[in-house]
Amino acid sequence: MKDHHPKLTEWILLTQAGVGGSLSEETRSETSTTGHCRNEVRRCWAFDAIDRLYKAERWQNLKSFATFKGESTVGGRTTCERRYYISSLPADAESLAKPLEATGRSSIEQQLQRLLRQF
Repeated sequence: MKDHHPKLTEWILLTQAGVGGSLSEETRSETSTTGHCRNEVRRCWAFDAIDRLYKAERWQNLKSFATFKGESTVGGRTTCERRYYISSLPADAESLAKPLEATGRSSIEQQLQRLLRQF
């Protein structure tokens, strides 16, 4: 979610926190890489509980939402980044996480957008 969808991001966070009932991910995925003095761990959790999202009916063909968490450790310092996505794809964390295998943060988003346009 970009900053221009704060309400939808808020509802994803509330849904994951259990508002509206307990929630467990449909699938999850984790990959890790080491190289160039950097350790990276990428996790994805995919959910199909779109009925709990804010104004979900406005998003044509909406089937799932996902949370991505990337941790990068360089020289003993770890940074963490979270991203939230809605998708017309089924809640399959491994398929949704494939673009995260790319290097470079901007290319991750570009590859995910390319993947989503295929469907």
